[in-house]
Amino acid sequence: DDRGIRFTLPAVAGLPDLDVLYTTNSTEAAEFLGAWSSVWHLSLQLQDNYFQLGGNFYVRAGMLQLSAANRVLLFDFRPSPPQDPNPMPGAIAEFLESETRTFYGNGLRRAAARLAFEFDCVIRGVDFTVRAWPELRRSPGVYAAAGRFLDIHLQGALPYAD
Repeated sequence: DDRGIRFTLPAVAGLPDLDVLYTTNSTEAAEFLGAWSSVWHLSLQLQDNYFQLGGNFYVRAGMLQLSAANRVLLFDFRPSPPQDPNPMPGAIAEFLESETRTFYGNGLRRAAARLAFEFDCVIRGVDFTVRAWPELRRSPGVYAAAGRFLDIHLQGALPYAD
């Protein structure tokens, strides 16, 4: 059984508990995405993972993070060779490519380019470092900027908070 791990991340600094699913299972991810059928604005991040097996690099791997309200999907792409014609599971690609959805994130332009070129998946989005808050490029971190914007102090509340 390749079902993922679902857990609740307890509330911090007045924010709600987070319902988190970490999975490599595309069916399970599609079920989780189903709850967002009428959600049009989500946060998106794509972490890089590179694998080397027998001297060949399998670049199309990574961790896709989608979040809206108090739900977070962490979809871990399994390494796939460059010649794989379908690196992105269909339900996830359909969700991401919906013309009614807009994704937001710090550095989203890079994630969107990677989704387009490595996964053949084109999204609509707003990169906060380009459009909304260009000063984030020079800030000590997104947590600090979020804390200033939301007027909350995250010192010690999150592992990477400054």
